[in-house]
Amino acid sequence: MCKNKSGGKKGDTLFTIDPVPYEQEIKSLEAQLSNMKSTVSSYTSDIDASRKNILSLQSQLDLSNKRIKQYQELVAAGAANRFDLEQAIATSQDLQSRISAAQAQKRRWKPNIIRLITVKMRLLQN
Repeated sequence: MCKNKSGGKKGDTLFTIDPVPYEQEIKSLEAQLSNMKSTVSSYTSDIDASRKNILSLQSQLDLSNKRIKQYQELVAAGAANRFDLEQAIATSQDLQSRISAAQAQKRRWKPNIIRLITVKMRLLQN
């Protein structure tokens, strides 16, 4: 218990905390949070674009694989040349490698989003 000689009464202010440093910290955290929201939004847009790209490439690959089968039958019957079949196979391989690259890129974005969400949650808890 603290005794004073000033005769303070119940309800008197004993001390005041300077709010400025705390207000500055809140503004800083809000700015960081806003920045992270826009970064997450950007990553989400990139992932959506990547997903659409993968779907488009997959459709092209499906068509390419059908053409390979058609050319195989035509070459076997002597109705098409081998070059067209080889070209279809090369196209299919190219599409498959592009799909793999797009999937790898999409996987690289996910850890960044998880990291940003984790930081965001920490900021909200403070």
